[in-house]
Formats: sequence, C-alpha cells, structure tokens
Amino acid sequence: MIKEDTPDAERMNEEVRKLVSDCIAVQGQVEEKEVTKIEIFSEEYLEKIKKIPYKNTKLKMLLELIKKTIKEYSKTNKLKAEEFSKRMKRVVDEYNDRDSKIDYNNEEVLDSVIDSLFEKGKQILEDIQKDAKEYEKLGITFEEKAFYDILKETSEKYNFSDDFTEEQLKFLAKGVGEIINDNSKYTDWLNKKNIRDQLAMDIKVFLKKKWLSTRIYK
Repeated sequence: MIKEDTPDAERMNEEVRKLVSDCIAVQGQVEEKEVTKIEIFSEEYLEKIKKIPYKNTKLKMLLELIKKTIKEYSKTNKLKAEEFSKRMKRVVDEYNDRDSKIDYNNEEVLDSVIDSLFEKGKQILEDIQKDAKEYEKLGITFEEKAFYDILKETSEKYNFSDDFTEEQLKFLAKGVGEIINDNSKYTDWLNKKNIRDQLAMDIKVFLKKKWLSTRIYK
C-alpha cells in the first residue's frame, strides 16, 4: 500500500526522473573539472583574511571566499551547495540590513555586529569543509556522497527517511555511481542522447527495484 502522506505513483515517477537528472548532472560537472576537497577550502587564504585590520573589508573578503567555495562545491554536490548558499544569503541580508538596526555613531556596537557576521560566515566555511570530508566517514567516494545526499533529501522530503538506514542509502548511492561509471566509459557520453537515455532508464529501474518498489508502490 502507498504510505500516508506519500505522493502518488505519477508524482513519484516525476521525483525519480528528477533524481536521475540530478545524479547525471553530478557526474557531468565532475567530468568538466575534477574537484577535490583540497580545492574546495583554502585554510591559508582564510588566515590571511583574518589578519585584515578593517572589519568591513575583512567581512567582504570572507563573503567572496564563501561564494567561490560554494561555486566549487556545487560542481560535485549541487544539493548541499544550495543549502550553504541560502545560509550565506542570510548573512549578506543581515549585513545589508544593518543600517536600520545599529547606530553608526556607536563604533563598539558596529564592530560587534560585523564580528558576529564574520563568525557566522566562518562557520559556513567550516561546515562546507566538514561536509566535504563526510564521504570518508561514510566509506563512499566523493561523487557517491552527492548521490547519497540526493537520495537522503528525497526520503526526508516525503517523510519515509525512517524506513532507511545509513547503510541502505549508501548501498543505493554506490549502485547509482556504478551505473553511471559503466556508461561514462563511452567517449563524449554526456552529449550522446541514446547513452544518456539508457543511463536514465538503468538508474530508474535500479531505484524502483531496490528502493521505491518495496516502500511506495503496491
């Protein structure tokens, strides 16, 4: 039986298509530029920013670093990059709205606001770095972590995340990764519609067989 609060078959088919599209996009972005956790975060550059004596300049430089870091991370994990981008936007909005909340004649209060925003920004960078290393703890590859996050987000979206253990999600992520790797051996595979269509079908069948058919459908 279909679970309560779970989308019907048509909507779930659409969600599977989105999953397939996202998973293929991950591999395509990696193919364009190999991204590693070393490229994602520059501790040395952050230390240089911390030494800037002018607080406004220091914060603006940090925000630029965050923006660049998120852009790099999006090449292998678009879902998580979007989450971090939303957090950065909140910091930027708070910075832009400071005029209505503080007295510029009170330098101590102004410095406190900027310092607080800097710490929030720094925390975003640290969380990106932590997330980028999470694949090591999970025992999967850097690219499989992106598939894992997509699958986990979907299960949480439709309130059946309790049905799956971490090991089951990792199994699904590895399976998707293997399917994509098998198809990516063909030259210029991303631009060949027949290969992409077959890849999409293989992933869809795999997900329905190993996941959706046993949890969603009658």
